[in-house]
Amino acid sequence: MPDGGQLSLTLEKSRIDGKTVIATVEDTGGGIPKDMLQQIFKPFFTTKHHGTGLGLAIANRIILNHFGSIEAHNSGLGTVFTIILPLTDYTD
Repeated sequence: MPDGGQLSLTLEKSRIDGKTVIATVEDTGGGIPKDMLQQIFKPFFTTKHHGTGLGLAIANRIILNHFGSIEAHNSGLGTVFTIILPLTDYTD
């Protein structure tokens, strides 16, 4: 969010199957140009002069390695990232 904005995070258990958790990260930072949305998870893709383009690629790989998914789309004044991860049974 180069010009500032608000960032919000919500976390909820899926109401459909109860076996997944959904994290939603939303900002009001102006959004991502439509032609770039399909590229943002590719390694080394960046629009910054000093960036490496690895942040979202690494996040995507971690989520995929945990059998989850991540999607991004523009909404309102910014971008929404939706991360879905499976819940597992955990006992101490």
